[in-house]
Amino acid sequence: MDKLSEPSKSIKDYYLELIEKKRNTENNNFLKDRLLGIKDLLISEEEKYIQIARASNLHTLTEHSRIQVPKSAKEVTKDEMESLYTQNLVSKPNSGEIGRDVYDYLRSLALDKTCPYCSTTTAKTLDHYLPKAKFPMFAITPANLVPSCRDCNKEKDDKFSNKETEMFIHPYFEDVNSFTWLKSTVEDSVWPISFKYEVVVADDTNNILTCRLSKQQELLDLNNTFNDKANRQFRYRVKSVVKNYKAGGIDSVKRFFQESEESCRNAELNSWEACMYNALLNSHWFFSTALNQLEDRYGI
Repeated sequence: MDKLSEPSKSIKDYYLELIEKKRNTENNNFLKDRLLGIKDLLISEEEKYIQIARASNLHTLTEHSRIQVPKSAKEVTKDEMESLYTQNLVSKPNSGEIGRDVYDYLRSLALDKTCPYCSTTTAKTLDHYLPKAKFPMFAITPANLVPSCRDCNKEKDDKFSNKETEMFIHPYFEDVNSFTWLKSTVEDSVWPISFKYEVVVADDTNNILTCRLSKQQELLDLNNTFNDKANRQFRYRVKSVVKNYKAGGIDSVKRFFQESEESCRNAELNSWEACMYNALLNSHWFFSTALNQLEDRYGI
């Protein structure tokens, strides 16, 4: 999972321009006036959000459905804030609208244009870390908008629990790349070579973090995704494995796996591909039985 840079843009940089074309009629209960009325509130709540997120305490925030206009009996509804996002922030590509500029900027924060949740697929959308349906206050807050792929965004959807053990890792504010937590194993006696992924923290001193990682992997079905990718990736590498085995025996194969793992971990500590090579290195069955059969089993 990738750690991303915090957005440098904030609501105050674009809010007035974002709502500039909003209509202000009796039929919409003078929407533009009401949106203007919550400008300072949105900015102050954004600042609080960032402070709380940096402390990994977003689970303490309370869901809401309306935003009270300060010093007024008027409100901005959940639907109106959702519309502000869908109609004004997610405008058409190359439209020249400020909303699209902000949208594209936030997507650009993804490393190598890749979704930080799965680290496998292009980040073509923005995910509301706190769902806009439950936290409309943050519907257009940059710090709450995370670049993501369509699959992760769809699976995550509006699912939210304020239990600390079930909160997603926030790519802008939390870094889980300083320790290993993803593990893979080779399934013994299974052909073609197959892998199994799970969350395992060696030094389990932070049970809450382990629970969060496990819950996130489960909800996004990432363990199965990684299983499938590793199975395919090994098939792509099997010819090189056989070549190394013929040239230098088991030691040569182990060096190939070690170098490959190190290269992958250098780029991403918990890379599914790095875990795949580690699983092979630690599989007694692979070296004692499978290695001799690869050429026949894979038709090389």
